[in-house]
Amino acid sequence: MSIQALSGEMLHHLSRDQLVHVLETIHGTKDIYIDPVLMKPLDRVAGATLLRNHGVDKIFKLERAAPPMSGRHRVYLVRPNLVLVKYICDQINSNADDAGGGGRGQVHIVFTPKILHACRHLLEEEGVLGVAELHQYALDFVALDADLWSLEMPELYRDFFLDGCTALLEPVARAVWRLQSLCGLIPRIHAHGRAAQQVVSLLEFFRSELGEPRVTEPEVGHLVVLDRDVDPAAALLSQLTYAGIVDETFGVKCGVLELGGDVTGTEKSVKLMLHSKDEVYRDIRDRHFSAVFPVLRQRAKQLQQAHSKRQEMSVEQMKGFIQSQLREVQAQHMSLGTHIGACEAIMKRKTRSFEEQLRAEHSIVDGLDMRENLAFIEQNLARQSPPLATLRLMCLYSIAQGGVPSREYQSLVTQFVQSHGFHHLVTLHNLKRLGLFTEQAGGFGSGPAPGPPPAVGDGQHGRSGALGGGAATRLLSQLPAGVLGGGRQTAQLAQKVAQSVNLARQSAFKTVTRKLALIPESSDNYDLRTPPDAGYVFSGAYIPVSCALLRLLLVEGSWGAAAEAALRLLPGETVRRRQTDAEPPRVVLLLLLGGVTMAEVAGLQQVARALSHRLVVLTTAVVTGNTLLEGVARDRAAV
Repeated sequence: MSIQALSGEMLHHLSRDQLVHVLETIHGTKDIYIDPVLMKPLDRVAGATLLRNHGVDKIFKLERAAPPMSGRHRVYLVRPNLVLVKYICDQINSNADDAGGGGRGQVHIVFTPKILHACRHLLEEEGVLGVAELHQYALDFVALDADLWSLEMPELYRDFFLDGCTALLEPVARAVWRLQSLCGLIPRIHAHGRAAQQVVSLLEFFRSELGEPRVTEPEVGHLVVLDRDVDPAAALLSQLTYAGIVDETFGVKCGVLELGGDVTGTEKSVKLMLHSKDEVYRDIRDRHFSAVFPVLRQRAKQLQQAHSKRQEMSVEQMKGFIQSQLREVQAQHMSLGTHIGACEAIMKRKTRSFEEQLRAEHSIVDGLDMRENLAFIEQNLARQSPPLATLRLMCLYSIAQGGVPSREYQSLVTQFVQSHGFHHLVTLHNLKRLGLFTEQAGGFGSGPAPGPPPAVGDGQHGRSGALGGGAATRLLSQLPAGVLGGGRQTAQLAQKVAQSVNLARQSAFKTVTRKLALIPESSDNYDLRTPPDAGYVFSGAYIPVSCALLRLLLVEGSWGAAAEAALRLLPGETVRRRQTDAEPPRVVLLLLLGGVTMAEVAGLQQVARALSHRLVVLTTAVVTGNTLLEGVARDRAAV
């Protein structure tokens, strides 16, 4: 099957078939209780009509309260989340005396993407394992757009990079393997990161166990797999493309934009599917926000001209127009009005404080005016600005310097918890473990602590940890007596060692940006309407690492020496696989594990178009800086 033929509808068809198979194994009429997080992805793939055609009578959103009882089968469709499993156990046990509610064969739990041992163990502890029948349903890629496919697993970032849980990597690799089975063996695989390394290993395992794909002629030339922690800065910077800024402002869920009455000017909210089938959205999705209004204005003129021409139509021409074009024109009118309303709402919300935030972000990644940037962060804390916006700045400030100097770090932590609450101590601890907000000075463990344990990753996560003054002193104190002149000389030498190592840390981010040319040359005439590079997604301040690596791959056929040197400074190892000797087609699949932003998608597509390649971006979730930090900040027990 050609990758051109492998459209979003084909992917959805595969997911529907799997869901129908699960439903058909449960004979009789059934009520289904769906995990709220899965509602929108399931609606994109199946819809209520399909469920009802296969025996589903009523559809409920899963809640903590016990559902109404009936004589029908109860089917729970949930993620492998222990809190949700506990809800289900409580509901089943509360109706254990009800003959129609608790008998074996009457209750079914469908886990997506897979059943975890922890969930099975909890069911056993609660005495439910013998009552409920367990099923597994792997939701395939959801085609959010023609060139953007998502597995809708936002929890993978926290589960793997923070908690070290590798359970979700197997469903990711299996989904990629299904694509490879349909499109032929991909000749070249390029990967970097701890999660990426494991996904490639699983792909090799599936190949050895399941055999070669039946398709002999490959339709995809390259598969690129990257971890989210390879480039955290690109997720933390404020997005400035239309799709990115809409996601940052309103929150797009599974490709659906919902605007309230304050935006639409009516009492009703409006839901709009953001997809390139919508010509208006296709024209503006990847554009810089400053270039969107002229496009919308031109669209409005075209529709107005078409309306004027309709006044001169004959009866026959009007009849033909109504039959063939009326519905499309009405859809364009609605879409245009919605996007104009969204732009106006964004302009009202993005006030002077947003401009100041942008200046600070761009100054930080440039490594300029760091004292002024620190003062701006402290000013935001004093004003009690939104905590996530301040956290993003603090993380950028730390990443750009390879950690925050000890005194500044302690001061920022103190100010943040005093401004936003002491419960955020857990948030800051998690950010430190992820390497997003770290302290320069201290012992070996003061840098970013390993997310996954060594058995899970490659032990490289803490590579940027500093050899601070305390560790240097301990090492030097172990030297034979007389080598140093005394305690004072030891302390002075330890301080110099710590300073030299910290200097190396501070230059790590700059080294990566220099070797990969991530900072576009400053120019007053940087054209945001016809951008020269992918840096336009951040107004020419920064090029995402994924865009730079993709460009090097498409131009040179591999990552060169400069890229290799830069990748060695990033968490994880580089993996390359040459699966066949076939000439790689000009089609690329790029998988980002842990999430991708719409700004990165726009930058990647700009690179691919400029080099005449087709690119499909695969991801575990579409994220923003806020949603990424929310996942880290929330209580682990939260659903």
